[in-house]
Amino acid sequence: MSSMKFQALLVSALCAFLVSGCVSYRLGVAFDWWGGGSVEQLLTIDSTLLQAGGTQAEQLIAGLRRRTAELGGTSERSGDQLRLTIPFTSGDDLEQKLNRFLGQPLQTKSPSVALPAPTTSALKQTPTAPATGPLRLVARDYWLWSDYQISADLDLRSPFGAVRTVNLVPGLLQIEFVLSTPLPALRSNSQQQQGQTLIWQIQPGEVNHLEASFVVPNLALIGLLVLVAALVLFTLLRRRQLTWQRK
Repeated sequence: MSSMKFQALLVSALCAFLVSGCVSYRLGVAFDWWGGGSVEQLLTIDSTLLQAGGTQAEQLIAGLRRRTAELGGTSERSGDQLRLTIPFTSGDDLEQKLNRFLGQPLQTKSPSVALPAPTTSALKQTPTAPATGPLRLVARDYWLWSDYQISADLDLRSPFGAVRTVNLVPGLLQIEFVLSTPLPALRSNSQQQQGQTLIWQIQPGEVNHLEASFVVPNLALIGLLVLVAALVLFTLLRRRQLTWQRK
């Protein structure tokens, strides 16, 4: 069910543009050293396609910006690029927000476009309800560090079967998923790894399975232990100095 929702989001957001030219979508998740971070989405649409989409294209973009704002994020429009940024404070917060964003697709109705989105009151009524979606994240705490296991199954077979009347030539639609972590990942099935950044090239018309594991150190606890050790060492040295002075 979650894969179908993800498909519907991609179809409703991109089908209006798939005539000629190029559309690229980059979904990035960046973890910081404190276990939080941000989700950054970059949608680039060829200017010719953007003009061809007309009012429908602008409505879809407005819907994406509104949904981002409802999740506490910001959006920035510059020419043919739309950048959406959603902050998260923990792994659970990331899973909830990203699955809520991807799990409630923008639905296209003929002849106009409807952009349903969860209202603020609806979110308040179900604060503990899990947001189902393609992303799964499991975090295990080991006192000095946390081990993260992240995975996603993106089934992009069906939606592109619905737009076969469009000339979907190679390179027309480019989709990337990017994961950045404080330390290099321990394991992943990504196609590329650049330092602490993993990059997956998502293939339209196929089932894409993503997985990775990485570690985030508990800097607050590590810093506290270092401070306590420094105080103990200072106390011992001070006592030894006083003892020598008395002699």
